[in-house]
Amino acid sequence: MNLNKLVEAVATLKEGLEVDPENTDFIKLSTELAQEIEDDNRLAPDHPERKRFGELLDWMHKGGSDSSKMKLRFYSDNYRGVHAATDVKAGETVLYVPLN
Repeated sequence: MNLNKLVEAVATLKEGLEVDPENTDFIKLSTELAQEIEDDNRLAPDHPERKRFGELLDWMHKGGSDSSKMKLRFYSDNYRGVHAATDVKAGETVLYVPLN
């Protein structure tokens, strides 16, 4: 989850729960992961706001920006926020936008 690899985290937790279905840490983490995925997908991929911001991020990346440490979360049609997508260490760049 801290690497923002949610699909891989689901698969890993599923394997862990198959081996140890009573593991309370796995169960708790599985619940947290399911909530994180639900929160990330509150708006459908084809929602106009999600598409508009996706186009903006694509444009930024084509221009050399790096936003791999952050993610945009949509809470409703007109309410969104920026969150750290991975663990961020002190002094680490979260968003890089070149001057050109």
